[in-house]
Amino acid sequence: MLSKLALRNVKRSFKDYFIYIITVTLAFALIFAFNFIAFSHDLVELSSMMNNFKYAVVFVSIIIIFVIGFLINYTMRFMFSKRSKEFGTYMILGIEKKDINRLFLLENIILGALATILAFFLGILLTILLTAIIIHIFEMPYQISFSINPLSILLSLSYFVLIYLFALFKSNRRIKKMKIYDMLYFDKLNEQKIWRKKKSRTILFIISVILGIIGLYLVDSAFASFDNPSVMLRLLLGIILIIISIYGITITIGDFILHFVLKHKKLKYHNNNLFIARNYSSKIKTMGISLGTLALLSTLTLLCLNTSFLMKDAFENNVNQSVPYDIIIDTIYSEVENSSTGIFDCQDKWQQYREYIKNTYTIEDDLIYDIYTMEDKQIKN
Repeated sequence: MLSKLALRNVKRSFKDYFIYIITVTLAFALIFAFNFIAFSHDLVELSSMMNNFKYAVVFVSIIIIFVIGFLINYTMRFMFSKRSKEFGTYMILGIEKKDINRLFLLENIILGALATILAFFLGILLTILLTAIIIHIFEMPYQISFSINPLSILLSLSYFVLIYLFALFKSNRRIKKMKIYDMLYFDKLNEQKIWRKKKSRTILFIISVILGIIGLYLVDSAFASFDNPSVMLRLLLGIILIIISIYGITITIGDFILHFVLKHKKLKYHNNNLFIARNYSSKIKTMGISLGTLALLSTLTLLCLNTSFLMKDAFENNVNQSVPYDIIIDTIYSEVENSSTGIFDCQDKWQQYREYIKNTYTIEDDLIYDIYTMEDKQIKN
């Protein structure tokens, strides 16, 4: 009966759940794409150093898991608030709370399974697009192709299970604590203020700013000495401190602004400021965490962009140093010695090569230099 009711509710509330399905599908598609790219044969073949690329993508995927876990938990809470009166009515009619809990969890599992199937195919398209972009950055030829690594699928599915277990666990705890009155008026409940004392808020704000400065310093020093063995440790520690700082600042700054607006009467009663401030104060806890998550995503995006440009420049410099010319022609004295005179003379051959290159390719400049060798030692001039 619960299964039938869950399916009926999913069909009936599909319009309400449509945004939820799109959100979860896009989030899961990104996880699929990241894991497919991490184990992509095309990218690993670019260079032996691309083996580290796999671990970098997995590390980014872990961060994305926490963000998407928060996102799904937030959307579940939002959908629950829209249907809380319906669940409260079920309780009035005599349905037990545990059955309502199972019903809501079952609905979300059905929607999660649907979103996972859609995300798999969308993830394939994103993988092809992102692979083409990455290979284009390395100025390599690319033909559209796709291969699935079973490990990437297994890793993605394990991520989904962890995310949904976390979100369902939070939802389960929320429903267990609620009574009929809480169900009926859940969408009108105001959140309690996080900071009862201004001193605690101020201390946390100062600590968050200091941690952010330390984190930025560690990240900057890691980029400045990229060949240092401890660079990854400093980079990781710096990112963690920046994340803590972002959440600390966004949670406290909202309370600062709210207190400032409500304290000044001219500002408080100007236009709709009082209405906006009171609406914000009713959801201040959720809004602070949401703003922190958005700020975190923006920061990570900028950090990843800077890192990618840095790695691209490093690869280009490495290529330019190891292979500085488009075409290299070299000869060894003993192989082109004139048999009659014993003197090295290959000007005619050099001229033929240069004429051929000039007529065939677009290379204009050339540089001729000698390499002097002595036994097994080589001196380049």
